[in-house]
Amino acid sequence: MAGCAATKNMSQGVKIVGDHIELQDHIHFETGKAEIKADSHDQLNRLAWVLKHNDDIATIHIHGHTDKSGDAAFNQTLSEQRAASVQAYLTAQGVEKNMDASGFGQDKPLCEEDTDACRSKNRRVEFIIEKS
Repeated sequence: MAGCAATKNMSQGVKIVGDHIELQDHIHFETGKAEIKADSHDQLNRLAWVLKHNDDIATIHIHGHTDKSGDAAFNQTLSEQRAASVQAYLTAQGVEKNMDASGFGQDKPLCEEDTDACRSKNRRVEFIIEKS
């Protein structure tokens, strides 16, 4: 039973749903930068554990998104850099799957309202998976 409890703790907040992985919380970055904040490390460590322990996941596509605050070209570059930072973090945690990182800037919003809640929802990293 101890192994089951450890498995549950390591995968807590990480769910495989169809062709993507859902995280309980957003990954947080320093404002205007690609640096991952320390408060997201535990969540990314759990994601890495799930990826390493699911042999049927062959490829992970990491998609970075921003809100539409600021310059579109800057947001495009920032989203690419943030996705690459997540990929580098997962690689450093021993994830040996095929991974690629792409940025979509502000082009694929989940909502359009001009509110803090909507902007927060649009700033995200998504994980699309391909199974073997």
